[in-house]
Amino acid sequence: MMTRMRWTLRRAVPADAAVLGRMNVTAWQRVYRGLMPDALLDGLSRVDQTPNWQQTLAWPAPHADFLAVCPAEPDPAGSDPADSRASAEPAEEIGAYATVGPLSEQADAHPTRRTGELISLYAAPAWLRTGAGRLTHDAGLAHLAEAGFEHVVVWVMEGNAEGRAFYEAMGWDCDEVVRPLELPGFSLPEIRYSRPLLVQSVPPRASSAAIVEAG
Repeated sequence: MMTRMRWTLRRAVPADAAVLGRMNVTAWQRVYRGLMPDALLDGLSRVDQTPNWQQTLAWPAPHADFLAVCPAEPDPAGSDPADSRASAEPAEEIGAYATVGPLSEQADAHPTRRTGELISLYAAPAWLRTGAGRLTHDAGLAHLAEAGFEHVVVWVMEGNAEGRAFYEAMGWDCDEVVRPLELPGFSLPEIRYSRPLLVQSVPPRASSAAIVEAG
């Protein structure tokens, strides 16, 4: 059955920290299964990621976090308005998020262009290929361009074929620069992608809502 979704864009706020932490864990467990040890991925569920996201959401400008959201589906069985658990249910679904900002490593800077970074972008497993990731991607790049950045980089796990295909479809070029991502007990190679941030090449903010067919 196809569900008609309308994603809208908004900036993340501190109250989003807990749900973003849970979403980040489920995204990692889906994307990196087979690339990272199962024990590490399964262990993420036992760690509260809220404090990490509280720190991320407190980063100063020009850092920014964008969310693709839509109204949450109502409980088809109905719920008792007096039930405190029902009132605690989220009013919206978060389909994807993107975090952007200045470079974390100056070695990634373009020789002549002010360079920013797409720090992370993940879609919720339930909302893959619905336009949510594209929406946050475009918003993040538009934000960097408006902040005066002229070039942008993103680091992707070298073995993440799905992620690499997404960025290549979005106009990114592989720089063939590789670095190790150090994790407890092992490391994995990341590969860098980049693209120019000319204002005219960045999708306009008018595309802040997208109607797509979701499976």
